Amino acid sequence: MRLPEAVERRLAHLAAEADAQTLLGGAKALSARYRASEKRGDGQSLLGGQEEVLSYALSRLPACYAAVCRALTIAGEGMELRQIGSVLDLGAGPGTASLAALSLCGPKEVTLIERDAKMASLAVSLLHEAAPALQPNLLLGEMGELPLPESDLILAAYCLLELDGQKADEMVEKMARSAKKLLLIVEPGTPEGHARLMRWKKIALRCGGSLLAPCPRGAEPCPLENDWCAFAARVERSALHRRLKGGSLPYEDEKFGFIAIAKGAFERPVARIRRHPLKQKGFVELALCRAGLTESLRVPKSAGEAYRAARKAEQGDAWE
Repeated sequence: MRLPEAVERRLAHLAAEADAQTLLGGAKALSARYRASEKRGDGQSLLGGQEEVLSYALSRLPACYAAVCRALTIAGEGMELRQIGSVLDLGAGPGTASLAALSLCGPKEVTLIERDAKMASLAVSLLHEAAPALQPNLLLGEMGELPLPESDLILAAYCLLELDGQKADEMVEKMARSAKKLLLIVEPGTPEGHARLMRWKKIALRCGGSLLAPCPRGAEPCPLENDWCAFAARVERSALHRRLKGGSLPYEDEKFGFIAIAKGAFERPVARIRRHPLKQKGFVELALCRAGLTESLRVPKSAGEAYRAARKAEQGDAWE
């Protein structure tokens, strides 16, 4: 998974104009504050000046974009994403979720809500690179204080920690009522992120709609105890990305969790693969979540087509 080529070129141009050491320092500081903020859930802004805005986009945008694309792809197994004509991106940051929606849904209208003017300016710039004909609507301000325009798809990716617990819950309710076709919330793939998603799932379902993904069980309570549901999206790293993240591998695996609430008809799979398939000699072992239970399924080589499907399967895929 990679960012659109035009977006990568724009980010590389901006990085070339900036001081490399400043970008590196900004990326490290942001990473530390991000981890601390998720533990606290205190709604504090993570960003400083213009350099940190660019550091965030360079270091986090590729992986977050890949996570939202993967979540949308999973949701798209049960509904037609091309029916989405309008998108509302809350806490839009550099336009991460909107860029993913442009790639997979092709909306004609995109609205961004973002409180940081510098970040909003970058988002508009990157969206223009990805879709020159698009004129995004920008609502500058705190997402908890602005009215939410009804939209086919409402996205909240890695942003609800900008609100404290009660305000985040209220925002989920507003989003669920304003989403005409689909609500997608993406969070870090951590125990804390999973707990928030399970709470928000209950709130959103009370407002109408049904759980499209990832849970095959729909509105039933999550059966996981002392465990959490998370998926992964692999993103290619550029040389600059590796320097900013302090990594040597040419790729990064972004762990994330999500819920997708749909309104209208859709299809839900029999089961979903919730961990990376374990490929052994002569069999593949799948950790599955299906209605009413979780289970481990061993698919032997003698199963023929099912075995070949298990060999190709990825974490998050439907399993019929």
